[in-house]
Amino acid sequence: KHIGDVKQRYERSLLVDPHLSGKVVMHWNITMTGKVDEACVTEDTLGDESVLACVNNLVEQCRFPAPRDGSVDVSFPFEFTALP
Repeated sequence: KHIGDVKQRYERSLLVDPHLSGKVVMHWNITMTGKVDEACVTEDTLGDESVLACVNNLVEQCRFPAPRDGSVDVSFPFEFTALP
């Protein structure tokens, strides 16, 4: 639902640096209610603070189906590749 915000932020950053590419790996915990808890960046090869903040905001706003037997840890890579 909010991935479009990340795409727009990345596209604005590409206007400044047309070769901006890299990966942001986020780690977060989904609580028993489906809410995100303890989101953090575990890898950042992109190096763009505005895109990083947007990805972090995306993860923190997400709601997931409630896990059945406790919380769930998630690690997910967001990869950004500039077109040639």
